[in-house]
Amino acid sequence: MNEGIETSKTAFILFIASGFGFSAFPVLATLLNSMNLLSEPIGIQTISLAAVEDIVVWVVLAVASAFSSGGSALQGLYTLLLTLAFIVIMFIVIRPIFGWAHGYYLRRENDCNVYIVVGCFLLLLIASFTTEVMGIHAFFGAFVAGLCIPRKGELVEFLSIRIELIIVEFFLPLYFANSGLKTKLNLLNTGRSWWTLLVLIILASAAKIIPVTLATKLCTRKPWNYCASMGVLMNTRGIVQLVVLNIGVQLKVISPVIFAMFVLMATVLTFITSPILYLLYQRNT
Repeated sequence: MNEGIETSKTAFILFIASGFGFSAFPVLATLLNSMNLLSEPIGIQTISLAAVEDIVVWVVLAVASAFSSGGSALQGLYTLLLTLAFIVIMFIVIRPIFGWAHGYYLRRENDCNVYIVVGCFLLLLIASFTTEVMGIHAFFGAFVAGLCIPRKGELVEFLSIRIELIIVEFFLPLYFANSGLKTKLNLLNTGRSWWTLLVLIILASAAKIIPVTLATKLCTRKPWNYCASMGVLMNTRGIVQLVVLNIGVQLKVISPVIFAMFVLMATVLTFITSPILYLLYQRNT
């Protein structure tokens, strides 16, 4: 399935694990909101769990990016330590500095001035460049930079509205179109390919639904339908998985065949989440 791709087995395994591990945070939030569950216990717990899980998987993906260049286990460990050091510096040094500067302008009711906004974009560019130089994909630096932006005041909303306007209306459709162009369904031209796809869907679902259901039951003692609903919600896939797949293709870790399989898997799992959730979870009103 991954013929013609020369990469380390470790990088391939980590990328596949990342593809299995991510939950589609935006899709999950939209689904919960549409069912009026976002502010209820199941919504709060699922969103919190998905956020923590995605942060961990981003770190795994960062290490996978380092291994994709053919590095040894020692180099992978070195990259992991660099990644942890980068996270520590960003949260212990950079975030407090930004928080202090933002607080200074916030007290003057001017927290969205040009200096703060330009500083946020500079942080984004510098963090992305730093992780790229470290041997990790630039996506990780951008992700951590976003976590370091102060949450008080109107800054996050100010930036989100303007960034989302450009991304959602212009770049996101182009990104989906590019992913569609890369998806070569004609490569799935054998019975073995379709059986492999079916196995992938089953494994990906089981790897999410079963552990989350059991952990929720153990920790909350809630009814089984509640616990299973959390497992189904965590099985939501979407654009985040497309990002992982495109990075894998870009770094030549996964083949076009595997890319096509994972795109179909993400599509199927996203479509079936909502009806299964409606069947499982009956809200007490």
